[in-house]
Amino acid sequence: MIAQVEPAGMGTYNRSGVKRATSPIYLQYLFEIKRITVEPTIIFDSLTESIGLEKCRASFARVIAEAMRISWTRDPFDRIITATAMIHQAGLLTKDKVIRREYGGAVWD
Repeated sequence: MIAQVEPAGMGTYNRSGVKRATSPIYLQYLFEIKRITVEPTIIFDSLTESIGLEKCRASFARVIAEAMRISWTRDPFDRIITATAMIHQAGLLTKDKVIRREYGGAVWD
């Protein structure tokens, strides 16, 4: 998994000094639909070790309340992922062009 993001954004992300928080549910979803083949816990543990990724500690209600304010996408995962980053004032490493356009903390390259 790390190898998939290393060329584009990891260097910038590692130097950014921003907080790194996530909800592992999206990794689980990607695993279940076979978009990734590595167990989510392995990916999460690897990212924790390599870039200091932390699980989101905000309440689900708070994340959903923030996500409901996002009107530039209808995708619930994009809303939750972006809301999580917003709550933590964190950077967001994503290939998604819409998220990168709409959320100033999103980077890829």
